[in-house]
Amino acid sequence: MKIAVIADDLTGANDCGVQLVKFDLEVSVMIDANGQPEQDQEVCIYNSDSRALKPEVAYQKVKDISEQIIQSEPSIIYKKMDSTMRGNVGSELNALVDVFPCDFVFIAPSYPDQGRQIIQGIHYVHGVKLAETEFAKDPKTPVTESYIPQLVETQTEKKVGLLSRQDLQLGTDHVQAKLAEWKAEGTVYIVCDSITENDLRELVEQATTWSGTVLWAGSAGLMNHLPQSIRFDKHAPSKKLPSGDSNVFYVVGSVSGAGRKQLQLLLKETDVTPIELNSFDLVAGPMLKKLELKRAQEAIEQAFQSNQRIAFFSNNDVQRTQEIGRQNGLTEIEVSEVVSEALGQVAAAILKKQDIQLAFLTGGDTAFAIMQELGASTFYLVEELEPGVPVGQIDQTTDLFVITKAGNFGTEQVMVKALNLFEGERV
Repeated sequence: MKIAVIADDLTGANDCGVQLVKFDLEVSVMIDANGQPEQDQEVCIYNSDSRALKPEVAYQKVKDISEQIIQSEPSIIYKKMDSTMRGNVGSELNALVDVFPCDFVFIAPSYPDQGRQIIQGIHYVHGVKLAETEFAKDPKTPVTESYIPQLVETQTEKKVGLLSRQDLQLGTDHVQAKLAEWKAEGTVYIVCDSITENDLRELVEQATTWSGTVLWAGSAGLMNHLPQSIRFDKHAPSKKLPSGDSNVFYVVGSVSGAGRKQLQLLLKETDVTPIELNSFDLVAGPMLKKLELKRAQEAIEQAFQSNQRIAFFSNNDVQRTQEIGRQNGLTEIEVSEVVSEALGQVAAAILKKQDIQLAFLTGGDTAFAIMQELGASTFYLVEELEPGVPVGQIDQTTDLFVITKAGNFGTEQVMVKALNLFEGERV
């Protein structure tokens, strides 16, 4: 195995892995982290599905996966983390280092192509400090610290260094001297500035001159530059999507502002039919939930029988849904899980019954729930629609191709572009 990646959710695993398809590498995502990759697999990405778990549980899951990976002796070991630092960043880094002793872990969660930048250690999302964005109010994994060295130090309980953009600009000798100082101090975790994609490229070039063992941690942005460090050049992907008329199914599990704007534009500019799942009824008791699931599934089936293309999504009033959930004894996390699982349950039932070749899934929890319901074990990545928005095939024995997207990724046009791609137009 050339490259092994551990990601904490499914969409993150996919958007990281698709960076490697550009190098014409065979990339598979293990939907079930306990699954076994094929013996000759070049790149394997393990979905630990641990973002919202308790830190000690996430630690053990990542440790178990790491112990499985070590037998394959990959050239690059990568800890995929959320570009907005949600989840169990510290405990999962500690698990990785406990299995793979190393001099340094270079941590670069920035993704400049998606508006994520690290400047003097401070994380900005489209120019706004991370703790002042919607991610600070995430119902499952809120992030309230913008200074990434402090966030990592708090969660790992270990010293953290900062490799600034100015350090990189001073050149290799300067960077090597700083690394030698950190090595002498026993500082393993190094947070890295990056404002542009070129900064990430420069980081890889300079960090790989270190003579000792290094690991990497970051978003999909950094992964785009790592393969060249082991002499892989970019090529056009060898696999192609089917084109022509086909039933198209959008399942929008994310309630992020960006994701909802993308959905609104899709519905405005195309003839895609909207079918909304009433999340109020999902959390108001078992009977109402059962009736709502039945209603939604029947509405989608009828629309497909009329050869309509469908966008299936939950209503967007998160506050009211949470309030009803609390009245019925549910926590915020449980409310979020109920909605994701309901979307996944209905969508999977539709995908099993209808002749659908192309689906668009947003939100990691929803995508994972759908693939679990389908009994999928592996997701084979094919190409990239936009930066961080991958296209893949569920198992190689099926005809189902899927686009997965983290809720806040993509341009406003991404869902419209997907429809063009489904109709055989390259975008």
